Amino acid sequence: MNMRSLVLLALLFSLTLVCGAQEAKPAALQNLNNVALNMPYTMDPAPKYQHCTDPGDTTQLTDGQYTQGYFWTQPGTVGWSGQQPIITIDLGSVQPICGVSFNTAAGVAGVFWPTGILMFVAGEDKQFYEAGELTSLSATNGVPPAEAYAVHRFWTNRMHTHGRYISFVVQNTSFAFVDEIEVYAGEPEWVNEPLSGESVADVKGLVERLAVQQNVRRRIMNDSVEVRKRAEAQGGLDAVLADLDAVVKEAGDLKTVPGPDFR
Repeated sequence: MNMRSLVLLALLFSLTLVCGAQEAKPAALQNLNNVALNMPYTMDPAPKYQHCTDPGDTTQLTDGQYTQGYFWTQPGTVGWSGQQPIITIDLGSVQPICGVSFNTAAGVAGVFWPTGILMFVAGEDKQFYEAGELTSLSATNGVPPAEAYAVHRFWTNRMHTHGRYISFVVQNTSFAFVDEIEVYAGEPEWVNEPLSGESVADVKGLVERLAVQQNVRRRIMNDSVEVRKRAEAQGGLDAVLADLDAVVKEAGDLKTVPGPDFR
């Protein structure tokens, strides 16, 4: 074997190590009971990313198996392109929940990290309540690299809620990939505590309205920049600038979720 062949083999071996690398399970999660193991789930919309879609997609996210190799080309990975999937796990009965983990990858080939992973929980009545946003909760445990391919587990053990159903809404700008989701049991008495906030029966509808809310806020912020630029250029419009400051603050505090007929 010549030197060139040895170098190519070394590079291939190194690439395999990088692509196959998985983050070790954090010590804080080691002794927690994963109540989502082998439990059924639904996905809306159905995954269709061509390089990893297979019949096993309907069971792979809770089978306890993590993929090895280049993440989104492995059959054990579930993927979407240009969609924001909602994954809802049925835990079989109401369970106390102290944490979750969501294993994914990004960093190359136009695949970016999720901009958010919204979580909702529901009891037997399937009325869903907000349970937090995972990428923010996970940030205290470390963040994925800004550049370069990596596999990363978003996780938290700081939740205090309960439910039979738990939904994950994966917000992204391009692709969404995941190979395993875990849900960790909290204290048994938590199931007797009331869930707080407003409930919805239609998580998908709520998410669509939240997207409109975000777009309204973004449009106001963007337009305010242009209005400010023109007012400052003209001069003598201090009252307008003061009103503009109030509008920007109100947009930043926007809480109302527009209805389905909003235009």
